[in-house]
Amino acid sequence: AHRLGLTPEATRDRLRQLITYGGLGVVPKKDWATALDSRLVDYIHLITMGHVRGSVDLNALQIQVNQYATMLGYPAVSRQLLNTLFFSLPKPRRWNGGTGEATARTRQRATLTVTKVPLLHECWSILSFAWQLPLINEAHHHYSDTAYVVLVMDMAAHIPMGCWVSPTPPTSETVGLAVYQAVWHPFRKPWPIYGIPNTLEIETALADDLTPIHASAAWLLCTVKTVDRVARRPIAWLADLERHGATMIRQRFETPTAQQVQQYLLDWLRTTCYPNHRSAQVPATLRKQGVVHPAWNSPAAGWLLPSCGTTTITNGQCVVQHQSYTADGLERYEGCACSVRGLPAPYAHTRHGLFVQPLSHEGVLLHVATMR
Repeated sequence: AHRLGLTPEATRDRLRQLITYGGLGVVPKKDWATALDSRLVDYIHLITMGHVRGSVDLNALQIQVNQYATMLGYPAVSRQLLNTLFFSLPKPRRWNGGTGEATARTRQRATLTVTKVPLLHECWSILSFAWQLPLINEAHHHYSDTAYVVLVMDMAAHIPMGCWVSPTPPTSETVGLAVYQAVWHPFRKPWPIYGIPNTLEIETALADDLTPIHASAAWLLCTVKTVDRVARRPIAWLADLERHGATMIRQRFETPTAQQVQQYLLDWLRTTCYPNHRSAQVPATLRKQGVVHPAWNSPAAGWLLPSCGTTTITNGQCVVQHQSYTADGLERYEGCACSVRGLPAPYAHTRHGLFVQPLSHEGVLLHVATMR
């Protein structure tokens, strides 16, 4: 205390924090985030930012944080430290809904009770439909005669959260990609509103294998519900999109790729469904990473991506399609055969989309992005 020039009062505070929080208590609270692996801090930050205020079960969050710490080779995180980080990590004002007509009739705080006013991000529903629309692949060869759209909707608010367009009939893998796009919005302009659902509603026809989505949902602290058919209320813009979307796209492209259709659709949804909307500013650190939420390199994101091959961890690295990747902590799984999860073309091999799952370690999923 003498060397640090602490006053008697400050010294007592440090001793009290030492007794309460252990060795970390001697570090100022503003520096606690630097005492943890950035991946753990980013995951806690994802939950802080993604869920509306008052809707997070901190007991469930602690279980996931400590599972992640074990996966990365670190000791368990104390509840005191978790609480301090959760309530101190920054969240822009009105982050989850912004300000505008689209969200004016929703609640953006779970603790705010107003009769018959739905909570924003309470439930996201997965809808799907198809357009008779010829598609080509990245090599400009004919690929499909049909574009399949998987749309993520906040049904209570009647607003879209994101989508994924596929040249093949949608499966649970397509659903995973659509949810990934709706949470992180990679490679595109920021979406008008941001969040994580409390419940994810999926039609049975799209639920061929929901095991990876359930795994991601555990990390996102949301539940998954399957229904025979999502209850659709009459929504003018959605009916217009299903009937006339293919015609609009043909007027814009001669023969598009699925990626071009998806980009056009996202722009149309943004303009049509969020008129005069004022969004919260995405933090600069996230804009540089090409996403709107942190923890794009966590299991929460990785389990939403499709399986795309196998590899083996050798000398702390793995080879995927003749390229070598590594990550901090990967050497702990030396010699393990792994399943690889990643974004499909044309997003493959970006820094966002490559994860390895050591098959002999259930539940472990690590992002690998450093290319050697």
